[in-house]
Amino acid sequence: MRPSWPATMLLTAWLAWPLLAWALEPEVQEAKDEGMRLYGLGISGEIIPYLEPAAEAGDVEAMYYYQQGGRT
Repeated sequence: MRPSWPATMLLTAWLAWPLLAWALEPEVQEAKDEGMRLYGLGISGEIIPYLEPAAEAGDVEAMYYYQQGGRT
């Protein structure tokens, strides 16, 4: 028997809930975006304060570029 439409939607929402919890807060996401922009321009020495909050929040991409900025 095929599940009903409401049950399918409820199951989908329940499975997607953890994905929403992984999103960065808007201020942290804006800082990360600015840090990534600066890195792209080759200004890696100034990215540390922008990427640090996102890296501390567990963003893997921010962690990588934070480390790259720390090398210079």
